[in-house]
Amino acid sequence: KVVHDALKPKLGITHDKDIKEATKNHQHMASPDEVDNFDNGLILAPSLTPLHPYWDEICCPWNKSLAKQFADEIIAAGHELSGETRENIKTHFFQRLVTLKKELKCQTPRSNETEAQATQ
Repeated sequence: KVVHDALKPKLGITHDKDIKEATKNHQHMASPDEVDNFDNGLILAPSLTPLHPYWDEICCPWNKSLAKQFADEIIAAGHELSGETRENIKTHFFQRLVTLKKELKCQTPRSNETEAQATQ
């Protein structure tokens, strides 16, 4: 619950369905160039604020860096974690990204649909 609640404001969402709007115009989404530059050591670790996951490949070094930073932040904030470890927090972080990616796909129009039809 702590991970779920802490991740929402970082993505600018209240509900999972809000992710489509949050990623509109490439907000809250890392570009392939940013990820390539990170992978090649040309830029430092991605920032949690604002949170820009790489949605094309959830389990990539970019998102792993975000997960580590997120876990460190949760632990440093002293949240009541009910025995959750750093690894559990990172795992939950990735599970949330997978869930939100599925939500994005559900809201993306197929070739024969309008955007309004896709979100019905």
